[in-house]
Amino acid sequence: MKRKRIIWLGILVVLGIATYYIYTILFQFSKNTVIDSSSEHYTSLEDILSNPLFKDKLLYVDIWGTRCPPCIAEFKHSKKLQEHFQTNDEVMFVYLCSPYGNMDDKVRWKFFINEYELTGHHIFMNENCYMSVYDDIEQDPEKRYLIPRYFIARNGKIILSAAPPPSSGNTIVAIDNARKTL
Repeated sequence: MKRKRIIWLGILVVLGIATYYIYTILFQFSKNTVIDSSSEHYTSLEDILSNPLFKDKLLYVDIWGTRCPPCIAEFKHSKKLQEHFQTNDEVMFVYLCSPYGNMDDKVRWKFFINEYELTGHHIFMNENCYMSVYDDIEQDPEKRYLIPRYFIARNGKIILSAAPPPSSGNTIVAIDNARKTL
């Protein structure tokens, strides 16, 4: 009986160590990727935009979901857009992930960030924050909570509440025009 317990304990230890290493290997992010550990503390768009890291930066904000195929399809274009602005320290990419309430949402969130090499600042919003963000960016009830959604902001102010998606040929122009304002 005692021998069986020791064997099972050994198996559990090995599985725990293997899980840790697999998780570490799967989620090795680029040095330009920030997984915001304060995500749970954000309650509104104002909280997010007041992050000191965003001061004097032009933010291209992508609201997406882990179970949204159109959101995920845009990621290959997001990478190209980021490459275009990689030498410009003024432009920053911020990704706000919408909650679905599933147990694996945060794992899927990190998986997609890693899989598509999405550099930038990543925030996993709680439901209250998600609702509050849409209160600030969309008044039309027909369009509320639709993702993907993009907007441009600077110093806590929204410059363009409906920015073009990364796949649009107009995105670079929209970001460049926003840089000239304020």
